Amino acid sequence: MKQFLFTATLAVTIVLTLGASQVLAQDAPEAVPVTVTGVNYGLLVTLAKDQVDGADKTCAALNALKVTEAKDADGEVIEELAGKTLHYLPNKASMALLMGKENRDKTVTVKGSFFKDAAVLAVSSFEVTEDDDEFGEFDELPIQSMSNQQIL
Repeated sequence: MKQFLFTATLAVTIVLTLGASQVLAQDAPEAVPVTVTGVNYGLLVTLAKDQVDGADKTCAALNALKVTEAKDADGEVIEELAGKTLHYLPNKASMALLMGKENRDKTVTVKGSFFKDAAVLAVSSFEVTEDDDEFGEFDELPIQSMSNQQIL
């Protein structure tokens, strides 16, 4: 009986040790250095406009990035990210993108680390890029007629 208990205890110990070692051996998610360009948009305002009024102000201010182009550290285009939404990892560098209206609906270029399995972008730096307006300053011509039409 003692030998059976000893063998059973040894077997349970081995199984638990192997299980624990496999859990500890799992690597942290791999981060890939990237440069991503896209449109910073408001999550709640874009995806659930009908829920904005009842939402917490902090949640209503959250933004994400709709990718138009992504490149790895070597400058190679990562095609599978185009059109995808990436969420920002809340760190000091990302706060101006993650929260508020200051950079909402603007095209931004973000440098940082991409966590593929989580679709999360850890921002190191970013810059707001100027959108090319196909009409130039046409919309800003003064209206100088009684008909309120622009005179060219």
